[in-house]
Amino acid sequence: MSMLKDVVEFLVDTGADKRTATVHEYPNNPDKRLLFKADGTHEAIDTPRPNAKRSHKVSTIADFASACEHLIKEANPTPSPVWFDARKVVVFPDDRYRDESISLDLPASPQFNTLAAWDKQTKLSQKGLVRILRHDLANCVDPGVLVAFRTMSFEAMANTRRNLQHDKQSMDRDVAAQVTGGAEKVQMFVVDFPVFDHADFREVKFTAKVTVDLECETQEIVVQLLPGELKRATEYSLECVRTKLGANLDGATLIAGTP
Repeated sequence: MSMLKDVVEFLVDTGADKRTATVHEYPNNPDKRLLFKADGTHEAIDTPRPNAKRSHKVSTIADFASACEHLIKEANPTPSPVWFDARKVVVFPDDRYRDESISLDLPASPQFNTLAAWDKQTKLSQKGLVRILRHDLANCVDPGVLVAFRTMSFEAMANTRRNLQHDKQSMDRDVAAQVTGGAEKVQMFVVDFPVFDHADFREVKFTAKVTVDLECETQEIVVQLLPGELKRATEYSLECVRTKLGANLDGATLIAGTP
């Protein structure tokens, strides 16, 4: 404040009337002020804050709640509402400016990211899909699905279909599956996966459906989330964040969106 006073006094003493010169906040910039002079002109004054700008990152919901409680106890300035989406929570110590913040990151789980990549058609080799089911989505898929894709044989499928065409015979689908492997019968499977990679949300899971198509000619497996599944998973994540914040921030104003 003394720096601002010295600057104002210097500018006023150089020709403006002390009785009519006024200083106002500069819009959206806490490091400047506007000096309105007695002669009707005005100019911007650099008034950098003596303290460093704060950009704190906390680790848990409890830490974030403690930070908000501390802000509320401060008489001035007034903190912003708590803004959040499915991946981040943030509050601004001074709601007039947005250059200082306290934030909590809520990263997506590796499983969520794997399935997000399947929102569009994704072609995988048999080996590649088995690896993902066994490792990337471990404990998220029924074991029978992994067995089905592990034991399938594209070559057996091709031979069976050639024989059927040559002999002009029909074969029951279940019989064909015994020859070619159970994966031919798997047209859809579900994945029950964690949506967050964060200690406060370990229990939060979502179940998504994945469709399967086999391309025997290229020996590839096409997987894709059902339409809308990724959006539903994101919306569910958002509501989980809202619920957790509401339980820990009594009386706080919560706003879902981007500040």
